[in-house]
Amino acid sequence: MNLLKISSILGALMLTLAQSAVAQTSYVMTCRSGGNMQATAGVRGTSPYVYVEIRFKRGTAGAAVKAPSAGECTWIDRAVGAGEPATILFVDSSTGSTSTFCKAGDCRVSTTSQGVSKLMNLVKNAQTFQVHVYNNGAGQMRVTRIGP
Repeated sequence: MNLLKISSILGALMLTLAQSAVAQTSYVMTCRSGGNMQATAGVRGTSPYVYVEIRFKRGTAGAAVKAPSAGECTWIDRAVGAGEPATILFVDSSTGSTSTFCKAGDCRVSTTSQGVSKLMNLVKNAQTFQVHVYNNGAGQMRVTRIGP
């Protein structure tokens, strides 16, 4: 009987771990800064970590069909859906120091995080860029990788 209980618990644990792994599968998002796109960086948490939050307009078609317009992000194969977040979140827990506000043409960055600096400069310089993201279920597309 105890073996049956242990097997049930292990099975439930494995299912939970498998679902967590699936929930964090990343997909490539293509963005073009400019327009009304804004990026804000700062520090959060009691164990400080730095972050960048980028707000964008949802593109109307997949990047493979039509390049995003200024201020837009889109998936490669389709537009970002109305029910999907229009905010990208990058987190760097290796450092807890930054002070930044950025939008196209105007940016001030002070951080030791390479990822924060890279994203802020991409937004500042009105460039097209790609990020690998997943929907974190909390209103943001969470970045797992910057670049193609």
